[in-house]
Amino acid sequence: MIFRLEATKRTVGKKSLNTELRKSGLIPAVIYGQGETGIPISLNKMEFMKEYKKSIGEIAFFNINIEGKEYNTIMKERQIHPVRRDVIHVDFLELHKDTPINVNVPLKFIGQPEDLKNGGILEIGMRHLSLTCLPAEIPEDFQVDISNLRIGQSIHVKDIDIKNLHIHDAADLTIASIHTARGLEIEAEAAEAAPAPETETEK
Repeated sequence: MIFRLEATKRTVGKKSLNTELRKSGLIPAVIYGQGETGIPISLNKMEFMKEYKKSIGEIAFFNINIEGKEYNTIMKERQIHPVRRDVIHVDFLELHKDTPINVNVPLKFIGQPEDLKNGGILEIGMRHLSLTCLPAEIPEDFQVDISNLRIGQSIHVKDIDIKNLHIHDAADLTIASIHTARGLEIEAEAAEAAPAPETETEK
């Protein structure tokens, strides 16, 4: 998904400058290029948050216009206020079509395991895959079908159909699994630990 933002260059200095920016409804940000010095910018907070909320859980590209020049970027990092939980700073990475980048691609889970009706509990171990690829090859997501997952079974990174992309995550990492509910596990463990019943022999 591609979002467009307007930005202006800002002066880098004391922290108080960023505080004043935020009070005026702006968010300080930086666009980083490959081996280049970052470009400090400010974004309209309301406009940014409107687009940012649409991008949550997806790979999002931000085309940022600065004084008539457009930068094709992807969000690299964001800082969240510890109390208000709003975005207070954003780092973007400028994209170049011939330069590979590292990205985290979300995992999209589809289907409903039948064993969830039989006391099973679905455990999600990963929600993103880390990979390196060219900007044009970045997938929106990886779909993970969990509909056939049964109690005691797991899906690992190696089970995902990934072609021509370099995945950084270990192949044996668990993406999703179904376990027996803890209460049932305790009952099963107790039953296994209990001594076998004695039988009387007729004399």
